[in-house]
Amino acid sequence: KREGYTWGPFDVTSETPGLPDAIEYRIVDDESTRANLLLSGEINAAGVIGPDAARLDAAGLEYQGVRNSVGEMLFNERADRPTSDPLVREALVTALDRDEVGAVIADGKGIPAISLVTKPPLICVEEEPLWTLVETDLDRAAQLLDEAGWTVGADGNRYNAAGEPLVIKFIYDAPTATHGPAAELVAETWSEIGIQTELSANDAAAWSEQLFTTFDWDTGWVQIAPNSPVQNAIFYDAAGPDEGGLNFMFVENPEYEALAAEARVASPEDACDLWNQAEAELIDRFDVFPLIDNIIPLYGTGADFDAPNYILPTSIRMLG
Repeated sequence: KREGYTWGPFDVTSETPGLPDAIEYRIVDDESTRANLLLSGEINAAGVIGPDAARLDAAGLEYQGVRNSVGEMLFNERADRPTSDPLVREALVTALDRDEVGAVIADGKGIPAISLVTKPPLICVEEEPLWTLVETDLDRAAQLLDEAGWTVGADGNRYNAAGEPLVIKFIYDAPTATHGPAAELVAETWSEIGIQTELSANDAAAWSEQLFTTFDWDTGWVQIAPNSPVQNAIFYDAAGPDEGGLNFMFVENPEYEALAAEARVASPEDACDLWNQAEAELIDRFDVFPLIDNIIPLYGTGADFDAPNYILPTSIRMLG
């Protein structure tokens, strides 16, 4: 702590009672270890989202949380991928039982998605979205695939007119405990309507390579976590990575682009409505499917702090 500090928010100074003398950060990859350190009092704060959170809850530890689009599915819409066809994208999500899959990926703690904006200050987020998600209907999903030209062969799998099988490469985060089981459930569901699924568990290096270099993926538990619709548009209304942009999904949605352009120059009174209309266009075209959200908890013990997205250093007050 720097002596003589007097210009902190809310009149925080270096003499404010409870302000720590120093902050120590540790990188602890294993969630069970983080939970153990919290329970022993060796650390004051850590994020724990898996099964070990139950131990912290039972011990009476409190947490602050931010919304997480854990079940968000994005799609690779490059022309060479099957998911470039909106009929295929619609079929993929129509086949899924949101309650069943959501319970697995959110570890039984899911909450309905209300916006593609999930991080504070949650600009333009309303209590109810303008969009609605499709209802589960396997027969409808099969019909959509038929319309898209993917017909069932003698082996029960789907093929196009050239005899190529419908194989969906589904990527997910390897370290996240619920991603793998939820992906397997998705693959089982899709197999019922003749879709073959290649599951690919990604580490950090693989994410970067697949999304921004090789483009070798179709869909999966792939999320964007913006704090405003303007930030969201950096990904959806932009060039692809092959042209130096961040639109790694290669989305081309003219309705969204037009509404986004109008929203950028609109008055503050009108901008949010336009952005929310634009968001609905992404959902309606199946450029994104927010299957379910959850809360990422940041547990604390022995200290109070504010953490709208991350711990605000000047808000920390040591207890005891």
